[in-house]
Amino acid sequence: MKAWCGFTAQFPALLLLGLAACAPVQTMSPEFRAQTLNALRSGTINLDCGASCAWGWVNERARMRAFDAAGDWESLALRVAQVGYQKDLAYYYLGRAAEGLGYREAALAYYGDSYTLATGSQPGAQCRQVAGGCMGVDLLAVLPAKLKLSAPVSSSASRASSSENQAGAGDKSRQVLRNSLDNQTRVETDSEFSGNATAAAPITRKILDNLKMSLAADEKDSQTESVAFRGGKYKENVPFGDPDYFEAGVSMRAFGDLNDDGVADAAAIIYYNSGGVGHFYSVVAVLATSGKPHVTKARWIDDRPHIKSFKIKDGRVLIDALLQGPNDARCCPSMRKTLTYVVRKYNLVGVRN
Repeated sequence: MKAWCGFTAQFPALLLLGLAACAPVQTMSPEFRAQTLNALRSGTINLDCGASCAWGWVNERARMRAFDAAGDWESLALRVAQVGYQKDLAYYYLGRAAEGLGYREAALAYYGDSYTLATGSQPGAQCRQVAGGCMGVDLLAVLPAKLKLSAPVSSSASRASSSENQAGAGDKSRQVLRNSLDNQTRVETDSEFSGNATAAAPITRKILDNLKMSLAADEKDSQTESVAFRGGKYKENVPFGDPDYFEAGVSMRAFGDLNDDGVADAAAIIYYNSGGVGHFYSVVAVLATSGKPHVTKARWIDDRPHIKSFKIKDGRVLIDALLQGPNDARCCPSMRKTLTYVVRKYNLVGVRN
């Protein structure tokens, strides 16, 4: 009877494990391959699968480590994206792949996402929570150097110090590193920089999705009141149809260096709706600085545009979209246009192609 009770107590956990094992894995089609490699280059691969992808991660992580060791960067990125597991080590592998292929700006963005997860408290996101789960990579030591943060902090050293003073110093250093991304505070750089110079932390998705922004309200780039995004969303606590209804969100993101300082900045397409059928889109740039990230004034795009692609390339923000033509209904834009922006004196400025 006791044995049966023990089994029934474990049954829910076994059932969840079985469901996780059955989670679908993205098929490696030619289309998936091409889309993934393009997204790798632009720094926009987003790993958002949780516990349902854990089993796939466990099955594939040794193969990923082998790809990393062999320098097979395309295979590494494709396998990580195919599994899709939201893990600090997974984003680290994307950073390795991007760096190995020469995509420095994208690599900084992925390393930043890895560091955010590695120093955060999201359940299941930290590889060090499982023995051997980091596959020999000490993320808390490697990532600060990759991101040009302060002196590396070894996770193994922080767990076992030779004295209480050393342990306290390790905890303090790790807290400084954590603040650099979570709170956008200023941090000292490593030995590559001299004196008391400071370095900007790269803009990550977490930083981008939790900033205060204004949105362009019309073709004249009139600005709405600033809204504070949380997780890329904002919504007034009023029902739809109420005169005060207002919602906004981050629709698309791109990461790359916009001011030639070697640190990943970002751009975002944001929208708002005030209760009608229109969804009004604009674009902003977010610049990494040694203090709080700088959000530019929003630039108007259109009402309900169909955006084909959005990326940062060669220091420019590029938007390929269908916009409203002279005879188009609002639902159905047909005028194909490429919008190009650059950053000048901390402002986002449209330029001709």
